[in-house]
Amino acid sequence: MVWNIKPGLLRNGLTGKNGKNLIHICYSHIPGTIMHIEVKEGQIVEEGDTLLILQAMKMNNKLSAPFSGKIKKISVSVGDKIPKGALMVEMEESEAE
Repeated sequence: MVWNIKPGLLRNGLTGKNGKNLIHICYSHIPGTIMHIEVKEGQIVEEGDTLLILQAMKMNNKLSAPFSGKIKKISVSVGDKIPKGALMVEMEESEAE
């Protein structure tokens, strides 16, 4: 079974022209093992797209993009065992024109 969940988010304070936070940090809300990474740095994703699969307590958790934007940095690799609160992905929110 695969659970579809959204990662925790933190804003890092970088803002766009309209004062809106643009860079968000996706962190793990549970400890586990990175089983698969579905995206690459620089890739454009839509809200709900799968970012990665995190296995925790023998269940695969599909982490989905919480909003549409661009993958700025991936901080984990397949096979990494990560604790709760670990930085996984940095995303840049698309700025509306």
